[in-house]
Parts: sequence; C-alpha cells; structure tokens
Amino acid sequence: MSKTSSDSNNARLKRKRKQKIKRRIQLVLLFLILILTATGIWGVIRFVSEYNDKNTFEYQYSEAVRYFESGSYDKALTHLNKALGMDDIEDSDKKEAIEKKYLILLAKKDYDEAINIMLQMIEEEATKERYYDLMELYSLTGKYDQVDALANKLAGTEFNDIYAEYMIGNISISLEGGAYEEKLKIEMESSKADLIIHYTLDGSVPTLASNIYMEPFEFTEEGSYTIRAIGINSNGMQCAEVCETYVISFPRPDKPLVTPGTGVYHDEIIINVAGVLEGVSVYYTLDGTRPTDKSMVYEEPIVLPAGNYIFNAIAINESGIESELVWRIYEYMPEAAYSYGAALIKVKNNLINKGIMLDMEGNTTEGTLIKVNFLDVALVDNTDKKYYVFQITSEYNGMSETLSGYYAVSIDDGTYLEVDFVDLNRYKQENKDVSDNQG
Repeated sequence: MSKTSSDSNNARLKRKRKQKIKRRIQLVLLFLILILTATGIWGVIRFVSEYNDKNTFEYQYSEAVRYFESGSYDKALTHLNKALGMDDIEDSDKKEAIEKKYLILLAKKDYDEAINIMLQMIEEEATKERYYDLMELYSLTGKYDQVDALANKLAGTEFNDIYAEYMIGNISISLEGGAYEEKLKIEMESSKADLIIHYTLDGSVPTLASNIYMEPFEFTEEGSYTIRAIGINSNGMQCAEVCETYVISFPRPDKPLVTPGTGVYHDEIIINVAGVLEGVSVYYTLDGTRPTDKSMVYEEPIVLPAGNYIFNAIAINESGIESELVWRIYEYMPEAAYSYGAALIKVKNNLINKGIMLDMEGNTTEGTLIKVNFLDVALVDNTDKKYYVFQITSEYNGMSETLSGYYAVSIDDGTYLEVDFVDLNRYKQENKDVSDNQG
C-alpha cells in the first residue's frame, strides 16, 4: 500500500515538472514573439522613415552634390533629376538645382544638353554672364549660325557689348559653283575686318592651319576645283564654312574654213581662211608638218608662189584648245611655153648624162637615191627670163642630204642652166613691188 502511494506521488511530481517546463517554453516563445513583433514594427517604422527622408528634395539634392564632388557625374545627374521632380520643391531650391545641373553637364562635357539648360536659365533670368556662357557653348560646339543669330538678337539691347564682341560675320565667294566653259577668277570677301579667311583647294576641311586668303584664285585649265573656307575673328571665333565647286570644260573651237580646195592650179593660188571667232587664232604650215602655237599666224590671205605645198591649219583659242586639223594639197604650175614636166625630165636627163644618177628613178651606183626637188620659179641670171629652179637631195637609209648647186630650166624656151646660187626671194620681191605699185 505504501509502495503504491509512493508511485502516485512520483507521478504527480513528474507532471508538475512537465507543466513548469511547458509554461517556461510558452513564456520564452511569447517573449520571442514580442521581440520579433517589436523588431518588425521598428523596421517598418524605420523603412517608412527612411523612405520619407529619401523622397525629399533635400536628400536627393545632397546625394547629387556628394556624387558630383566625387566625380560620379551620371549618379549625380540621376539624383538631381529626382530632386527636380519632387512636388515639394521650392522655387529657390529649383533654381539652385538647375544651376547645379548645368555645372554637372559642363563637367561631363555634355555641351548640347548644357545649352538647353542655359537657355532655360536665361528664360528664367537673363544676365550678361549667362549670355556669355551661351555664346561660348555655341562656339565650342561649332554652332556659328546660332552665335550670329544670338548676337543680332542682342544688338541694341543692354547686352549690346556682347553683340559687338561675338558678331563674327560671314564669308562670301564672288562666283557661284557650277559648270563653266571659260577661265575663272574667283574672289572671297569677309563681312568684318577682323575675320581672317582660311581656305583649302583640295576638298579637305579648312582649319586655323590652312592657307590664308590673300588674292583671287585663277583657274585657267580644265578640271574640277573646290574651294572650302572658314573665317576666324580676333577672338578665335569661327564663322560658318562656305564651299563652292567649279567644273571647267573648254569648248573646242571650230576648224577653220580654208579655200581653195586641194588641186593643181595654173593661175595664182590665194589661200583664204574664214570661220574664225574672236579670241581664236589660226596657225599654219606649208611643208606638211602639224602646226603649233609657234607656227606662222594667219593674218591675211596667203599668196603661193609656183610649187607644191601641203597646207595644214588649226585654230587655237585663248585657253589653248585646238580645233581639228585642216589640210589642203596645192600644186601651182603657171601656164608657160615650156612645161614643168618637160623641165623636170630635162634636169633628170642631164643628171644621168653626168653620171650622178643611173636612171629616171634616181638610182645610183653607190646605192643612194637621188631626188629632184622643185623649189620655185625665179630669176636666175641677169636677164628677165624666168626659170623653173630645182635642187637635188641624196637619200640613204632614211637619211637625207641636200647637194650643192641649182638646176634651172627656162619657162619660155627650155634653156638649161646649172648655177651655184639663186636668189629665190628676188623674183618674189620684184613681183610684190610691181603688185604694190599697181595697187
């Protein structure tokens, strides 16, 4: 009985201990729950508090300043834009934030956006300092048209001294680009005295290191020419670039009209040249060679003495452009009792008799070839008799040598003479004197 009672007491004691442990655990859990609840509430409160703090102009602006001073310009702009987007922003704070944004953009070298901010600042309050800054930004970004436009806008206002300082001016070119058929003379001019013109002629972009314009350009040859020029004033400001391209292609002059036509003539041959425009000259030769600008110039009709001629002529204009070649072949044999053909045969027969040539073809024992060349009709002796005058050349392996002596045959009776000297010009001069006297 006592044993049972003892066991019962032990069981009761165990239950009590379990209950105490359970209550302790419950108390600990409750304490933990209270701690976690308090911590969560504090966190929420802190989060809300921090959110409210960050979502203010003061916080975002101070962060922007902090990042700006550390060189983190993108982050500074992010916070500054948030600051400017706040609903509670004061006008004075907004003005300060915009000015700070302008400084950040300058530091970041975002000049185009800095121009937009400066225009906004000027709209809010126009000051001389702000207009100066805007002018510098326009110049820095190459917006020279805007510099001129703004300078003109300020002319006559309280900011007129800015106009006087920044009015760059412009460059003008005397001739518009395009296609031309003549030599060109191009002049350039700047609208302001201190605007120095720098230019290139090879199509490259002109700079301060480019050539300085001093005198007009002269384009005298065919081709394409491009002028690019800028003006830089005494403040180092650059005006807008000008550019013109010229393509020169000279027209070819018409070929001269030559009369008479090719043929054998027994009456005097007078060569006339027509169809020549002003500024075009005609050059000619009588020996079959191609004329150049160093050849004889046609100025009046050409009277040919008796003989054989290959007349070549070209027209050359002031630009040095040549026309097509015009040629004529003339044989002038005056009517005579003794014909030219008979005179030529007589000379050849006498040369064969003297052993100078073997046959009428001019062959020789040495292998050379003798040619009988008609020179002119001339006075040979002291009489008034006219003679066909010939001279001979010896040809071998493409080389030609004129042999001394002249061979003359009278045009009246076929008298044959060999002489050492003939004054061919005497007959021409005497005929000319007679013609002049008759005229």
